[in-house]
Amino acid sequence: MSFPRNPLPCKLITGLIFSPRADIDAILDGIAEKLGIIETRSKRFSFDQTGYYTEEMGRGLERMFVVCNGLHRRGLLVDAKLTSYELEKEHSQGGRRSVNIDPGIVSLENLVLATFKNYYHRIYIGKGVYGEVTLYYMKGKFRELPWTYPDYRDEGVKDFFLSVRETLYQQTIEKGMRYGNEYDGFR
Repeated sequence: MSFPRNPLPCKLITGLIFSPRADIDAILDGIAEKLGIIETRSKRFSFDQTGYYTEEMGRGLERMFVVCNGLHRRGLLVDAKLTSYELEKEHSQGGRRSVNIDPGIVSLENLVLATFKNYYHRIYIGKGVYGEVTLYYMKGKFRELPWTYPDYRDEGVKDFFLSVRETLYQQTIEKGMRYGNEYDGFR
């Protein structure tokens, strides 16, 4: 028989897609101020798998992932999405975004992204926000699903999230956490 219990904490990440005109240092400062100190970030990737953002943000887009410091409650994803939306508006120029910021959480089981767009494979998590399992972890690897965005299918991107998961695993071990343990004091 199953019973209610708290999930293990997660790592908060943000996926950034930004134009050459974006002030990336100011954007990173805003993320650090509003979502949490940046623990690590990925290298920059060329974002050329789709032209979805070209009309609004122009050409020459880049992709980067940022990981916030510490362990977090999974329920923070809704507020992280709303905060990210405000940061996007702050960095808009002439009514056009210079950056797209998509927060997500990496747990030991998966990577879940937050979105305002509903679809059959997304679950409503509150305040107009939906959650989507984008990658799942099995047998030592992050694996994709039919709806996983092309840039998240990249082996380098999946390896980056594998390193984030490893950090999460080590941090939960250091705190003596495992499933079913009560914990408090995490963002």
